[in-house]
Amino acid sequence: MNLQEFVQKMKTMVQEHLGSGHEVISQQVKKNNGIVLEALTIREDGSNIAPTIYIEPFYHDYMENELTLIEAAKNICEAYQNSKVTTDFDVNSFCDFSQVRDRIIYKLVNYEKNKERLDGIPHDVFLDFAIIYCVLIEQKAEGYTGTILIHYNHLVLWGIYEEDLKTYAMKNTPALLASELLPMKDVIDQMIPCEAEDKIPFDDAHEVPMYILSNKCKLDGATCLLYPGLLEKIATEWNRDFYVLPSSIHETILIPKDDSVDAKTLSSMVKEVNDTQVMPAEILSDHAYVYSHASKQLMAA
Repeated sequence: MNLQEFVQKMKTMVQEHLGSGHEVISQQVKKNNGIVLEALTIREDGSNIAPTIYIEPFYHDYMENELTLIEAAKNICEAYQNSKVTTDFDVNSFCDFSQVRDRIIYKLVNYEKNKERLDGIPHDVFLDFAIIYCVLIEQKAEGYTGTILIHYNHLVLWGIYEEDLKTYAMKNTPALLASELLPMKDVIDQMIPCEAEDKIPFDDAHEVPMYILSNKCKLDGATCLLYPGLLEKIATEWNRDFYVLPSSIHETILIPKDDSVDAKTLSSMVKEVNDTQVMPAEILSDHAYVYSHASKQLMAA
């Protein structure tokens, strides 16, 4: 069974499972980096928000783990229930700038891979990235449920200028999505819970120290590179420059600069990881950067 056949099967089975109180629509969604994904959009009667469930992961699970169609449909329904917004989004409030201004945030994406998409939306170019702007719909303890991408027509609707947008995003994003810097060892330990004697040995004396920079939601966390004063604070605490590896749109890896690593090797590593480990829609960049403590600037390595 190919992907398109699977999507139609899931549309029918999910609709039957959820019943007449829901509407299930199949569609193709254009995502970051020009990636187009197959999806089911599910709207419950009386709600004006319809969660979008991307089908490719469920298709791969179905094919690789030899699930039944019923099991695959059940997994999609569970994903839908977990992604539901707990409160209705007031469309009228979105038209009122005073109701959305404190939820305007920015995200960081690759500039070249999103050129076509950027034509219709306010954005800024930073190195080989693009900064785009969104409205946060709902925030939960474990993350945020969704965002609405801001287009130029929204600025007209709200009667504001691009500079206003940037001012609110610069203020809101660090406040709503606080940064978090963790040693990679700690992150690995969290991902692989086990008894102390079973943990993977990590020799600090011989390993290159690496740190994961993201936000506490672990979503679009590469944006932390833009937080005012954050990189300068890190460089001051470490008393040295450091490399920045854009591991995805969700996080970056920071490595204190010394003679044990070089920019060319790190860039090759980033490219290899992007080619083999990172989902295409989540790639941020293919090379390393360096933050200079002296100039207080992030630049291509």
